[in-house]
Amino acid sequence: MSFGKLATLFIGLVMIAILMFVPLSHQGGTVSIGVRDSYTHIQPNAGEQPPSKPADIHVNVSLEERHFELLLQANREFMMKYPHIQVSLTNEPEPRSAFADWMAQSRQGEAADVLLLDNGYVLPFAVNGFLKPVDSLLTGDSGTDQLSALLDPLRWNGYLWAIPKDTNPYLLVWQKDLLKETGWEEPPADWPSYQALAARRLEQAPDAKLLNWSAGDLNQHLLWLARYDKAPNQLLELSAYTKDQLARLDTMQALERQTSHIALDDLPALVQAFQQRELLAAILPWSDIEQLEPPVSKLLYIDRESASFPWLGGRSYAVTSGSLHEEEALLWIAAMTEPHHQQRVYQELGLLPVRASMYAQNEAEAVSGGKPPVWWGAMLAQTGTMDTPDPDWSGKWQARERLWETVTGNEGELAAYVEAVVRTE
Repeated sequence: MSFGKLATLFIGLVMIAILMFVPLSHQGGTVSIGVRDSYTHIQPNAGEQPPSKPADIHVNVSLEERHFELLLQANREFMMKYPHIQVSLTNEPEPRSAFADWMAQSRQGEAADVLLLDNGYVLPFAVNGFLKPVDSLLTGDSGTDQLSALLDPLRWNGYLWAIPKDTNPYLLVWQKDLLKETGWEEPPADWPSYQALAARRLEQAPDAKLLNWSAGDLNQHLLWLARYDKAPNQLLELSAYTKDQLARLDTMQALERQTSHIALDDLPALVQAFQQRELLAAILPWSDIEQLEPPVSKLLYIDRESASFPWLGGRSYAVTSGSLHEEEALLWIAAMTEPHHQQRVYQELGLLPVRASMYAQNEAEAVSGGKPPVWWGAMLAQTGTMDTPDPDWSGKWQARERLWETVTGNEGELAAYVEAVVRTE
């Protein structure tokens, strides 16, 4: 073959290679969705350079379906804004098994980049070395806009280990008319006063229900003990009960017939009990209180002094120590905790926001503008701590909760629960 023919053949092969390569190169700017739905990303604007370092990050959460749908929506908006970051969300609906799995995965070095943890689990994960500090997110306005009662319990060893997402504290609520009939304008402030109120109510109606304890809800149990305790934070250590606490539990054992066990997910039954003047008091999460219609909420006295552990009902985002995309994970957390997302969650689910600026300046604005009450902002601005980080706290909490599940709803078993707690110490 002549030199000219060889040159022509070589040039032709080069041109074919170029034509094959060009369409493939255009696909570098497309990022597939990582969330488990059918949403598709918008392509970058013409003329924009595709990111040089695409990143895939994985996020594990344990949320109810409605909560997860809102997170999916926020995540879609994030990936439209940052198309080089692909975010995969995995939802484990059962919290207890989810946290156990995440702890095991962290020990094996297989954890997701980001975890949405109940606040009580943050320090146990941190003390075990499973998290990275997130202090870099608290700069400028975002740093000064935090609420101490929610942020302080996430600090340990001089670092912050998670960024609050929301909170849903439990509160004690009382039937106003029944309080007045027993001689109290406000809830009893100490245990002797409560005993006097209970005795008076039973004189009026021997079969009356004094308190509702939902089966298996350890949060309710701890809040009730903390309401009349001189050192409520000690309850969070999950150690042996004090003499005073045991005495109060003995009283509750004696009043077992006057205790109802309506589940929290049966809010209509609780409402009916209040409306028919059959129930004196109950312990509800704030999101349930928010759902009450005005005719019902006007019947109730919200005992603000009972909010002993407002941070315990909250959740926070943490970056795991094995994440290879810390910068992208922090960027995602910052976006998921922006005020407009928190406002959306509050309006649709009743979960309290974690930014001080989101609380109304006056009660009228709270009622008319869909904002949380100003008194919550003041309460959450107070200092809050978890005294001693315990690397096995999550395991102890779950064990105590399982013990409590065997008691509530089973008449006469409270003494057995106390004995079981003593045996596990």
